[in-house]
Amino acid sequence: MSVGERTVSAISVVDLASELIARRLLKISELRGISSALSDCFTRAKAGFDVTEERLSEVDLGTLWVLADQRKLTSSLGFEIGKTVNNEARGLLANWVACCDSLGEVFSVFTNNIGLLNESEQWLSRACDTYVSLEFSHVSSIQYPQIAVERSMVALLAWAEYFCDEPLVVESADFSFTAPEHHSLYEKLFGTNLNFGTTGNRIVLDRDILSRPVRSSNRYVRELLAKRAGGVILSSGKALPLKRQVEALLRESLQKYSRLERALDELNISRANLYRKLKAEGTQYSILLREARLTRLESFDEKALSSDDKAEEMGFSDVSSYYRFLKRADKLR
Repeated sequence: MSVGERTVSAISVVDLASELIARRLLKISELRGISSALSDCFTRAKAGFDVTEERLSEVDLGTLWVLADQRKLTSSLGFEIGKTVNNEARGLLANWVACCDSLGEVFSVFTNNIGLLNESEQWLSRACDTYVSLEFSHVSSIQYPQIAVERSMVALLAWAEYFCDEPLVVESADFSFTAPEHHSLYEKLFGTNLNFGTTGNRIVLDRDILSRPVRSSNRYVRELLAKRAGGVILSSGKALPLKRQVEALLRESLQKYSRLERALDELNISRANLYRKLKAEGTQYSILLREARLTRLESFDEKALSSDDKAEEMGFSDVSSYYRFLKRADKLR
């Protein structure tokens, strides 16, 4: 593994490999061709050795997902894997959240320490007076297929329901991909308020569920696992970078958060601190806004919207500003 290479929980890779092997989509003999580290870890795990705190290259995980996508027999593979709650495959993060007191604490620990599972996964949890929104994305040079995104979003609900021992009612859900063949499965799990082909992946729940108790809550074990997790130094184990928080807001509503003052209020930060922190992360608010608008512009290709509607949705104060942006768009792409 090269210096600086992103890593993932070894047990999560072994679990995915086991799933694919059980479904006859992968042979054990193929693991060494992916990497000797994966093959050796898989062998030790199956022999009963504890690999809970071990790490593997993200490339190994990405390769398995690509093979799964190429060989899948049904479009619902990622959905089916995500619904499976395998207690034998709990990594450090899963064991940690299992000891939390409430579902709200589960989401907090999970989203703030997702790097323990995969350094390239990002979950952003945001709560308002009545709802809690959980937004998911991969930030990686590896191109994860749709089934990997499905697996992560379905697994979040499956494990949350398992910890609370009762079903969760989803208020709405957004997905960045088009409606799949197994659309009916989505309605059973995520409800009927579904939006496909959106700019992000998001699950919206009633805020009241945050107070639901976790049946396996254990403060003593939770504190021990938190200390163990502290020994795994990961950049994404820290607070979500400000750049990502700003990008999430702009994906949620360009119309609202193109106004800097609205974003400052939401982030609870001063203008000076916003500029300083974004500069330290190598960017500026104006750049992030421009990139978000370019992304939204591309999504308009198949939409029957007027120029006035597009200007409003992209956060322009008037349609003339939108037209000026269009003239610069080719150079900005």
